[in-house]
Amino acid sequence: GGWEGGDRRAMHDAMRLFAARGYAAASVGYRLTRAPRNVFPAAVDDVRCAVRWLRANARPLGVDPAHVGALGFSAGA
Repeated sequence: GGWEGGDRRAMHDAMRLFAARGYAAASVGYRLTRAPRNVFPAAVDDVRCAVRWLRANARPLGVDPAHVGALGFSAGA
């Protein structure tokens, strides 16, 4: 989508595969570009915020904040 299209639900199957193997899995939505709004690095800022939230809330979620990874496709990678 080049930061212009797509939806986090596209990662649903991948997240279920990771969860089935014992990983905590989450799919992050980010602002899509609508020039002149939400231009780069808006999406990067959104993902950075999501990772900070995940680490801050790791304990009640049962997640190890020291072991957070990222995966994506196209611009989301």
